[in-house]
Amino acid sequence: MGIEEFFKYITQVPLSNIDFPITINNVKPNESLNYSLSITSLFSFLLLKDYMFYPKIMYNGDILITGENDMKEKLYYFRIPYNSREKYIDIVYDVNNMISHSGYCELNVNNIPGHLDSILAFIDGENNVSKIRQYLISNGIYLCEDMTFKDLMIAKSKKQWSGTTLVPNMPKNEIEEIFGYLYFFKSDEQLQQDGYSFEKEYKPKVFISYSWKDDNYVKEFADILMASDINIWIDKKDIEGGNHILQSIMEGIEECDMAIFFISNAFKNSIIGKRELVTFFTNVTLGKKQWRICKIDDVDPDDIFPSLSQYKYIEWQNREELLESVYRGIDKIKEQHKIKKHNF
Repeated sequence: MGIEEFFKYITQVPLSNIDFPITINNVKPNESLNYSLSITSLFSFLLLKDYMFYPKIMYNGDILITGENDMKEKLYYFRIPYNSREKYIDIVYDVNNMISHSGYCELNVNNIPGHLDSILAFIDGENNVSKIRQYLISNGIYLCEDMTFKDLMIAKSKKQWSGTTLVPNMPKNEIEEIFGYLYFFKSDEQLQQDGYSFEKEYKPKVFISYSWKDDNYVKEFADILMASDINIWIDKKDIEGGNHILQSIMEGIEECDMAIFFISNAFKNSIIGKRELVTFFTNVTLGKKQWRICKIDDVDPDDIFPSLSQYKYIEWQNREELLESVYRGIDKIKEQHKIKKHNF
């Protein structure tokens, strides 16, 4: 079905008789920006109808008009900080190129003052989503899954988001153009170019607690955190020669906002490790700090600390889940720090 044929069909056929999904297949993929704008206009027309449906530019070049009953599939997305969005252009470009031919991807921006936000949302098969998730984790980004395609469309109909579909193999310069017109307000980088100055964003610090016998596991994880620009405290890096070990550890705990405990049978026999856990546990119960627990082997958490099994822990083989949890925690700490600073 062509676009003209679709418009004729949608205006003449009773809604109850429309057979969704509808495929429009006479598109010109090389006119990606103009095509994206025409789809936005098409969506504006569809909103006049008393029914929810929406056009999606699929990666095989077709337009898929999705009906309400087909809009319940899970939507994956990650947040792009509004004020530092330039850093994410390469990531958006890479993710867009990773979407399969049956997938769908769009950039959405909230330009409402006081609610500035942006997300890259996509739909794709589980295997491909897993690859994208791994790529994002390696860049310090976690994937969200708490929204359906319909949820996003309802939010857009209430003017919470402005969005543009990214077509397959879109050149980076066109993605940069989309970033240019979707965001209404200047980023920090643009404001700095105009002569404004800003204080550096608060950078939370993460304490790494482990047994040296598990060094191979922990080193792998710590390297990923540091590659993602996460500020970590770990004994081999932060205890200088000649320093008192226990005193240095206690100072490290004091200056950290979060701790990751890598528990194992070896950790169970670590006196210093248990001391670190007890000290941090006190701060966690008082709401002063966050912690994450990773179980490396078959150790019983309660053998390390009474009732430790009552706290959620993540198995080592699910360390991607642990990374995403750490990233979410760091974002929350940053937000809490902004609120405290503003109130002060």
